[in-house]
Amino acid sequence: MKKHRPSLAQKRQMQPNRTYQDLRQKHKAKIADWMFRATREYYQEHGEMPGEEVVQVLTDQVYEKIVSTCIWVPYDEVYRKFLSELPQYETCIKEGGCPEETQSQKQTAPAAPK
Repeated sequence: MKKHRPSLAQKRQMQPNRTYQDLRQKHKAKIADWMFRATREYYQEHGEMPGEEVVQVLTDQVYEKIVSTCIWVPYDEVYRKFLSELPQYETCIKEGGCPEETQSQKQTAPAAPK
């Protein structure tokens, strides 16, 4: 028997005051990854970190992904989290990528033939 999955509207009714901290760890990690990738793409295109107005546009893009995966968290919570994480993203990007990303690339890289 297939389990019933509540719709996004039902989730909003059940938990209207949900915060970012209430999310599961895997959802937080997924959202953080989307925010980092959006910031990195902007930096690669423009050569500078996004300002507050651009962060709002990037948050809109990330929030569309959040809604499409049926994760319920208010937009304001995501926007505040994005602004708070921006300095850390800047450090990671300027150092040449986030440490988690470089480790995963090393693990997936095929061994060179001898």
